[in-house]
Amino acid sequence: MSRPVLSTHALDISTGRPVVGMFVELYKKRDNSWTQWHNTVTSSDGRIQFPFSKDSMPAGTYKLKFNVEDYYKRNEQETLYPFVEVIITY
Repeated sequence: MSRPVLSTHALDISTGRPVVGMFVELYKKRDNSWTQWHNTVTSSDGRIQFPFSKDSMPAGTYKLKFNVEDYYKRNEQETLYPFVEVIITY
């Protein structure tokens, strides 16, 4: 398998530490709607390396949805953002 084409790294900017165990969803845009393609959680260093190569991840528009509210609730903190979405065109 060739090198993965998508990875991400989540850091808690209030502490500078990796965000461990945050649920992240990957969506692919099809026509005018989003289809969930994969979901996972961040590792002990706040990273995700998605298991897709150039051969298995077709070009297109993708969305990463970081479910930050659960992370803050676990740490007994409040947030204005229940989730953060990042759109990627590949």
